[in-house]
Amino acid sequence: MFATRRRPLSPKTATLRTLLLCAALLCAATGTACSTAPRSAEAASPRMNPADTSPPKGMVLVPAGPFIMGTDRTDDGEAASHGLPYTFYSDATPQHKPELAAFYIDRNEMTNAEYLQFLNDTEIPLGTPYGWEADDRYPDGQGAYPVTGLNWYEAYLVCQYFGKRLPGEAEWEKAARGTDGRLYPWGNKFRAGVANVATTAQGGRLMPVGSFPEGASPYGVMDMVGNAWEWTRDWYTPYPGSTFVSDNYGKQFKVIRGNSFSAPGHFPDDELAAVIGEMSRANYRFSFNPKGRFRDSGVRCAKSVKVTASEQADSDAVDSALGKGK
Repeated sequence: MFATRRRPLSPKTATLRTLLLCAALLCAATGTACSTAPRSAEAASPRMNPADTSPPKGMVLVPAGPFIMGTDRTDDGEAASHGLPYTFYSDATPQHKPELAAFYIDRNEMTNAEYLQFLNDTEIPLGTPYGWEADDRYPDGQGAYPVTGLNWYEAYLVCQYFGKRLPGEAEWEKAARGTDGRLYPWGNKFRAGVANVATTAQGGRLMPVGSFPEGASPYGVMDMVGNAWEWTRDWYTPYPGSTFVSDNYGKQFKVIRGNSFSAPGHFPDDELAAVIGEMSRANYRFSFNPKGRFRDSGVRCAKSVKVTASEQADSDAVDSALGKGK
């Protein structure tokens, strides 16, 4: 049994809508606010205009202020010793204290049921999520599982549709570790049993969101480690003051955070535990091609308490492309 998407738009309408969405996504990918026709106060989207700091349904508030981001530890060949072509620490240097405005973040990763709602409401042709049938059906009983197999552009679009946005990398890390500098959402020691991460070389499987309450972050955010990797809005670039050099820096890969149920390679169990422990740190950085779809790439949305003009412009552009409010 599968939950099924309703009949799509006509090819002509779908093509036009897709072209408009491509323009909006191009603005997002280049970091340029999308200009749209002025809208009256009555026509403005109320979902982007919070009146107070009470969290919207399903979200939690992360207060304004500084937090400890990154690390001062550098790799001494740890990743290379496991045959891995990336770094565990050096791209997250130096440790610094960014000042963030208050924001909301989803308590849980986006689910299959929520993504199906988005597809049904917009009726636009997008890639098929991991584990779904080709005609946009997810397996019966998996509505509360995180939707995965989304590329960055799809993740961006679905967040915008729900009146939200992708979190910045710094926002994601603060929501995961709080302000006391802890290494994991639950403390400073890795505990495999409080997150849905791989414990064998074959990896694990997705679980319903919120299945590991002991692994919640200081703000009560669930599954910040494990289940699915989560896209952020930021390009993979060096931190201010970093001396680490990477060919992957620049506007070619997006930062993705949080580890997943998948195993990163075929390791003996004790070696796998060490690797998973490193990749599960709240300050661990990883990057994916924004066009890529991976079986364990998911999405969690955020929302500014005080919406900026550029965020409103992006929201308006997506609303216009989707024909919302008409």
